[in-house]
Amino acid sequence: MKHLKEEELIAYREGVAEQRAAISEHLAACEECRGELQRIEAVLALNQQTPHYAPSGPVWCVTSVMPSIFRASSPLPRPTWQS
Repeated sequence: MKHLKEEELIAYREGVAEQRAAISEHLAACEECRGELQRIEAVLALNQQTPHYAPSGPVWCVTSVMPSIFRASSPLPRPTWQS
């Protein structure tokens, strides 16, 4: 038996699967794919519960962050073979 791909299961769950009837039929007969769909649903449900924060302002800009990192870091020690 050919199992469903993760992308197919997600599309089915989201209601956008082109072969919805065929996927439903496969899920009715395939315990492994039903289990995979349950795992996908659990991950997506957890993702819905997790707060998402968007970075704001120039804090995340490389041009403002990198110079401060270089200033804060100490210079690398000179390798002993370069004495």
